[in-house]
Amino acid sequence: MDPRINSTQAKLSSRRPFPPRWQKIEATKKRPETPAPSKGQLLFEIDRSELKLPGSVDCDGDPRITACTDLASYTWLNKANPTIIVPGEPPVWNPPAGSRQLKGDRGDYLRDPNAAKYPTYPMEPAIQAILHENPGFNGQKINIVTCSSTLGNISRFVRGVHKDFRFIMDKVGSTIFFLRRENSPTELIPDVRGYGHNFLDEYTSWDRGVRGSESHQRVIRYEFGGFHFVIRFEADGYIVKKDTDIEERDGNSDVKDLIDLMKVETSARKTDDLTVEKGGRRIMMKDIVDIKTRARYTNTNPPTIKEIDWTDITPRLWISQIPTVIVGYHKFGHFEDIDIKPMKNMISQWEKENENSLRKLASLLHELVESALTSRTRLEICREGSGPLEVRRVCDCNMEALPVGLKERWAKV
Repeated sequence: MDPRINSTQAKLSSRRPFPPRWQKIEATKKRPETPAPSKGQLLFEIDRSELKLPGSVDCDGDPRITACTDLASYTWLNKANPTIIVPGEPPVWNPPAGSRQLKGDRGDYLRDPNAAKYPTYPMEPAIQAILHENPGFNGQKINIVTCSSTLGNISRFVRGVHKDFRFIMDKVGSTIFFLRRENSPTELIPDVRGYGHNFLDEYTSWDRGVRGSESHQRVIRYEFGGFHFVIRFEADGYIVKKDTDIEERDGNSDVKDLIDLMKVETSARKTDDLTVEKGGRRIMMKDIVDIKTRARYTNTNPPTIKEIDWTDITPRLWISQIPTVIVGYHKFGHFEDIDIKPMKNMISQWEKENENSLRKLASLLHELVESALTSRTRLEICREGSGPLEVRRVCDCNMEALPVGLKERWAKV
């Protein structure tokens, strides 16, 4: 697999033609932590030790992700008003020649870009992208719509990983939306360190056809545990392979045609506060990559080669079904070794080794969905550290799954 882009693609891309990715905002003085939102009435708790293997036919099948397909994609633009382009386009893996010495990450980075850009309806852009690319899509065939972060947190709870998290369950027809909830839509990642963000800026680039892009989001569909899922996640980039299609509808490699294909169209439609533009080009899921950075050596004397820990990486890739990971290895910020690793076999092996945990995850999801479907009010799931899942009524939150008109469209069979 050749990590370099071909010469034609290189002419159509430029390294860092725009400001760094929009999750990074101006560095400021140390900010006080945002207080956690108030919690609503506690209805019941779910303790991890009480999780059982499912006994129902609905979720007692093979605990694997199956029937995974691309649904849609979109890219956030750097505009004052919330604006996405569909299908958009992720940054292309475009490594510089030779090694690079990078500065450590500095500044503030947003924890949830979608909520920061569109806090009232953070899942609406994903649904708009689905309906834009699939006008006849039947939303009532979907049981759960969520982001990879929220499903990952539920999975961590089942596997005994300690972490604080909260999410709201909002019912739209027969679909339950799991909506990630931070202390604030503009919550920052604390104690940013390492080189990961600067590595992305240096080793990937936005094509000129998606000028002003900030973040690329993917939307996929699959089945698990008797449920039909729609999952949204952010893509770090894509890699040009020998068999990569420039555009599914047109494989012409002529430079002029490529420029025309990648040019953002001026037509746009406004839905309340969100503007949806048509632009970019469809990149297939098989070409999407997750990008990591790691120190090559340990801090021992003498130093030894440091192996990457896949313990938390593989479960996250299982949820998003990203097929390839690129790891940039460095010594005090000096990057020389790049490893491009196919992940399908490792993900399949992890799935087999964690069969019991995945069965329990399916059982837990059925309990949560049943609670949301039968509740007269919206519910919130809260967890602190190693504690149980708290199922509560929603308190002091104006975030919803979708605006009224789009709810009606999604709930229409």
